Amino acid sequence: MGSPAWEDLSEFLDPDEFGQRARLFRGEQEIGEALGIYDNPTERKELGDFTLDETGPRFLCAEPAGLQARRGDVLDLDGVKLDVVQNPRRDGTGFVVLELAEEAGSHVAL
Repeated sequence: MGSPAWEDLSEFLDPDEFGQRARLFRGEQEIGEALGIYDNPTERKELGDFTLDETGPRFLCAEPAGLQARRGDVLDLDGVKLDVVQNPRRDGTGFVVLELAEEAGSHVAL
């Protein structure tokens, strides 16, 4: 019996379809590339009586690529640089969550 198509995460995360390509940097050195989904929640989520505050952006990507990131690395999404603020966290489905924050000094104060 063959594997379902969705088990090939590269097909699911194809930048021409649904995903985004990100580059990972440690200091000035590029350490890899990851396909994933960028999420920057701006509102509270209500689940019945439970309210979830999502406080920062995150990048959901496949395990092999996402596990190479470390706290302090920089994720570059089409020129937008974000700090990785925690070591990667597996979500149990083959994906890794990278918690992100706006990189210090990456924006110009007006």
